[in-house]
Amino acid sequence: MAHFEAMDLIEQAIKKHGTHIGVNWSGGRDSTNVLHMAIQVKPDIPVLFANTYCESGETWAYIRKLHKEWNLNLHMTRPEMFFWQCVDKWGLPGIRNEGSNRMPHCCHILKEKPLDALKKTLGINAYFTGLMKAESRQRFLTLSRYDSNGGIKDEVAFCSQRYYKKTTNEWVYHPIAEWSAQDVSNYFIDNDLPVNQFYVKWDGIYKRSGCLPCTAYRSWEEKLSVSHPSLYRRLKAIEKQEILNNCGIEV
Repeated sequence: MAHFEAMDLIEQAIKKHGTHIGVNWSGGRDSTNVLHMAIQVKPDIPVLFANTYCESGETWAYIRKLHKEWNLNLHMTRPEMFFWQCVDKWGLPGIRNEGSNRMPHCCHILKEKPLDALKKTLGINAYFTGLMKAESRQRFLTLSRYDSNGGIKDEVAFCSQRYYKKTTNEWVYHPIAEWSAQDVSNYFIDNDLPVNQFYVKWDGIYKRSGCLPCTAYRSWEEKLSVSHPSLYRRLKAIEKQEILNNCGIEV
């Protein structure tokens, strides 16, 4: 499978799909790099933001800043449920095992489902992401041609930097899949891009932006107890109640 340079892949994809391609943007560093490259080629490219209402204040400020300064063609989703409603119905999202693609209910309800609806409304059948192999073992396995045992995957299971999703009739592009974290930092420096302050506060404990109350990653307690202690205590109380309920203990 061919390796594509990021800007070359973006130019090819925009030429191929025209007005039917967008950028999935989270306000994070990786997708901001891809967004910046995409608007150099197509300034009015649709920018798709999954509004979960769980983002940090810093991320919201960053989104508003770039929306204005870069004159983004920004489109936001509106989920049918809120995070706490998802928790009431399905409980807190559990830790995602490495190499597993199992998605918590809240991710599907707050992100995937609204994004699918937005793309349909806008006529989008192709999109860019900021996914990188180096970001996690799970993403390495998703984007790699090799499985966890070193064997070569079936081509259907191999995502690569670009691929076609038969289930949704979409083309997906990962321009910076082969980049490292240093490559991302270098791009920010070389292009003098503003940084989401969420990464800077609390001595830089967060390496990713996203939903603040997410309990699906292993270090959520360590980080949230420092940055947002009230939210941390609320989640721990829910977690304790879930454990008691599972044990059949009434409080």
